[in-house]
Amino acid sequence: MDIISPCPRYSPRGKNCPALPAGKSVDYSISSPLSPDAPPLCKHSVPFPSPSAIWTAGQSVTVTFAPGGATHNGGHCEYSLSYDGGKTFVVVHQVLKHCFGADMNTRQHTFTLPEGLPSSDKAVFAWTWVNASGNREFYMNCADVVIKGGSAPFTGKQMTVANLKGYPTIPEFRGKFDTGLEHYGKTTITVTGNGESNVAEAKNDQQMQQPEEPEKPTSRSVVQIVKPTSSEGNDDDEDVDLQGGPYIFQFLANGNDGNVGPGNGENKPEDKPDDNKPEEYKPAPRAGCALGTFRCGSDTSKFDTCDNLGWVSRPCAPGTVCRMSGPDSNPCQLP
Repeated sequence: MDIISPCPRYSPRGKNCPALPAGKSVDYSISSPLSPDAPPLCKHSVPFPSPSAIWTAGQSVTVTFAPGGATHNGGHCEYSLSYDGGKTFVVVHQVLKHCFGADMNTRQHTFTLPEGLPSSDKAVFAWTWVNASGNREFYMNCADVVIKGGSAPFTGKQMTVANLKGYPTIPEFRGKFDTGLEHYGKTTITVTGNGESNVAEAKNDQQMQQPEEPEKPTSRSVVQIVKPTSSEGNDDDEDVDLQGGPYIFQFLANGNDGNVGPGNGENKPEDKPDDNKPEEYKPAPRAGCALGTFRCGSDTSKFDTCDNLGWVSRPCAPGTVCRMSGPDSNPCQLP
């Protein structure tokens, strides 16, 4: 997935994009996640020579995604601003749990910028995403923007980074969309228009924007995903697409206080396990498919990537075709 407005750095399909910096070329893999080893957070550290957007603190802004794309059952998204060239970011909006909506069709978010943002002619706007299913990845697009605001510092949540080397790993959600929320809002950051920033532990969460509270189970109904029905009947050569389900849900009995477990909800050492409780569904890599590998098929407008449930088809960027020049090459290249 990638955003197209405001135009991110070096986008091949962004809207109203500035001219590329001297010596730089279009990034046809902009919809791919960051490299997990040692990536620069914005992927491209050299900014556009002119801004993609000019925004005023307190105004409503709209961020638009490219159509299509693999939504990986949604996940946690944040929108943030950097005042030091992309080294640190302060969050200005969050869409946690369901970044692309419950139906996975949302391709636009509109929100209001905080009124207290400081002014900057060289601010960096970022969209970040931790996907709910599939390989543990971190997506990020950065756009160069001008912020017209005040002169006072601004304090907000520090942008959450996960699934990269040196950062925490957020596991697959498996239907539990509050997974990983403990990593969001742990620290605050104070930024200034001249690029200074100061990170601190969050001390008063009531004064900060909080993520959506996960739904609490009723006294006799805890829902567990048992098995995605879309995996039934597929042989090793078929693509598997779990976006949006459908899933089979099983209701498990629990204690009267709403906590899973017998009696009063406490799991005592002498408690015996319920032999009738189904095991949690844990997909395994399928034969003939190595995680993280790519392949091209007869339809050159798409490429396949090996997810942890098998081959998943994804579209190539406009103007490119699937043409592998080597086992580790980018699958989508110019014709």
